Amino acid sequence: MKRRILHFLVYCFCLLGFLVFFSIALAAESYGEAPTRDEKCLKARAFYQEGTSFLNYQDRRNAFQKAVEFCPDYAEAHNNLADALENLGLEKKAIFTKQSQDEGDQLLDLAEKHYKRAIQIKPDLLASRLGLAVVSIAQGRIPIAIKNYEEALKISPGYPFLRERVELLKKIDSSGDEKLRTSRRIVADIKSQQSAQNLNTMGFEDSVIRDIQNRPRQSFNNILFQPWSSVIDAGDPILQLNEIGKALTSEEMRSFKFVIEGHANNVGEYDRNMRLSNDRANAVRDYLMNKFGVDSSRIIIQGFGFSKPKHLPDTDVRNRRVEIVFVNEASGR
Repeated sequence: MKRRILHFLVYCFCLLGFLVFFSIALAAESYGEAPTRDEKCLKARAFYQEGTSFLNYQDRRNAFQKAVEFCPDYAEAHNNLADALENLGLEKKAIFTKQSQDEGDQLLDLAEKHYKRAIQIKPDLLASRLGLAVVSIAQGRIPIAIKNYEEALKISPGYPFLRERVELLKKIDSSGDEKLRTSRRIVADIKSQQSAQNLNTMGFEDSVIRDIQNRPRQSFNNILFQPWSSVIDAGDPILQLNEIGKALTSEEMRSFKFVIEGHANNVGEYDRNMRLSNDRANAVRDYLMNKFGVDSSRIIIQGFGFSKPKHLPDTDVRNRRVEIVFVNEASGR
């Protein structure tokens, strides 16, 4: 009797083991095992190869986005995703509407994020250094762009025309100029940027120089406001705005439209600085409209707070500035 009970218990145990094994096998067959890191990166490489075959930047963005989702440490995928975002952003920035300008800036911010991630993974990835410089130029952050080009030169000292780009950027950078700029000088500086000699490589036009020509900008550190206020200071700030107004209404600038940007340094709360920089850009626009009759259809305002510093650390007072981008839509991108 005991033997029969023992046999029965052994039989039940074996049956239970079989059922458990069968259940596990069935689940594995139905759902598959979780892919390993290597398997995910293999999928990422497939998406990467697919992305390189596309000409459309949105298609490229989608493919490279999937690649970095499957393999977050895939530096080249981050770089190519950033490149697609950069070009989509520049296309948006070439359209003179508030929505397009804002969407373009969001895309450029994402491009900057992925270029930085690529560099974090592979510090000597030249393409990401160059791309980061291009994004900085599009955002008007010339000193940051120069630093990235100088880092790129350490990686590839003989890169075509890179030193010439650096010299051009140093020449057109107005971020450290706190002196009063006359309307005549503002117009001359814009014309100088427009006529910058293009640098051709193997017959191809330098797109960075082309974008500088199409969207020249001036940075003003001398348009000051009352602390935590959008009230423009009397004296030199008003004198500078008068010179800007004369330039914007001059015969040479009649074909241009303008983006007025307000910026801050990293002091105080983020949201408060965003509101303040937007209010200050509005104050500049209102002054130019009321005093000089600049048509509102020619002006877009944007406030960036301390999200786009030109100088490091981002608490540097030179990051408090008003920038004016001169958009010549007729020239295209």
